[in-house]
Amino acid sequence: MLKLKRILTSMILMGMVMIASASELELCKIMAAQTYKSEDFASAMRIVKPIAEQGNMEAQNLTAALYRDGQGVPQNYAEAIKWYRRAANQGHAGAQYNFGLMHASGRGVPMNLIIAYKWLNLSAAQSFENATKVRDLARQYMTSADVDKAQKLGSELVAKKE
Repeated sequence: MLKLKRILTSMILMGMVMIASASELELCKIMAAQTYKSEDFASAMRIVKPIAEQGNMEAQNLTAALYRDGQGVPQNYAEAIKWYRRAANQGHAGAQYNFGLMHASGRGVPMNLIIAYKWLNLSAAQSFENATKVRDLARQYMTSADVDKAQKLGSELVAKKE
C-alpha cells in the first residue's frame, strides 16, 4: 500500500494521472491533508488542485485557501475567489463563509456587504462556526433593504438548486 501511495503521489505531482475512482479520490484527499498538515503547501496544492478541477468542493475550498494565503503558490485573490465560488455554489459551508469574508473585506472583489451577507447567511444556515456572528456584524452596517436583498439572493440560489 505504501508503494502504491508513493507511485500515485509521484504521478499526481507530475500531472500524469486523472483521478478516476472513489478510492483514488479518497487516497488523494488523505495525501493532500497529510501534506497540508506537514506544511508542505506546494505538494498539497499539486495533489489537491487536480481534484478541485474535477469538481470536488472540499478540494476547491482548500485550493482557494492556499491561493488566498499564498501557501505553496503566490498569493492570488482572484484565484481564491474563483475556487471559493465553485465550492460555495455547491453548498460547502466553509467556502460560503470564506467567500462571504472575501466580499466583506474586498479581497479579490469589490467590497459588497449584500453579497457577503448572502454567503455568510447560507453558511450560518449550515451552522458553520462564526458565520452567524460575522453575518450579524455585517448586518450592523446594512440597511433593512440591503438585508432583504441579500436574503432574497440567497433564497434564489437555494431554490435554483432544488
